[in-house]
Amino acid sequence: EALTEALISRYRVDLDREASRLAGVAPGEPALPSWLRPRRHLYPDLNLAIFLRAAARPDLALREAERLWRKAPSEELAEISAVTAEGAGRLDDEVPRLEEAYRLYPRSRDLRRWLARALFFRADGEMAANDIARARADLEAAPTISSAHIAESLSYRTRSPHER
Repeated sequence: EALTEALISRYRVDLDREASRLAGVAPGEPALPSWLRPRRHLYPDLNLAIFLRAAARPDLALREAERLWRKAPSEELAEISAVTAEGAGRLDDEVPRLEEAYRLYPRSRDLRRWLARALFFRADGEMAANDIARARADLEAAPTISSAHIAESLSYRTRSPHER
């Protein structure tokens, strides 16, 4: 009971005192105290990258995603970057970010699939350049994708947007 009281008094937040600070936090920045390790909000900061992708400027969208990644890596941001890079034919360039994201979020099935796909794309380019050793290393480093994951991915792509 004494320990509980000590913890409560140590981590208590006086909302009367903090209300003005919380109201003045810039959009996208966490409003909670840093010792709670709050996640940074992707929106509205990510809106620019999404707009640039929709405006057929994946090069600028990827540049913006890289800027956001340096500020606050996230699983969603890595996935959006991978989708954008694939559309631009540059998925192999996303391998370092996807490797880092997969290290940060090892339970993410989506990141595992994107990383494997990016490594396969990179290995394809390496094989075309006759760099078989690097291609083999990339293929061996690719996370395992089971047939169930492939089937799930294919079924997602064949469903209409309103069914997703």
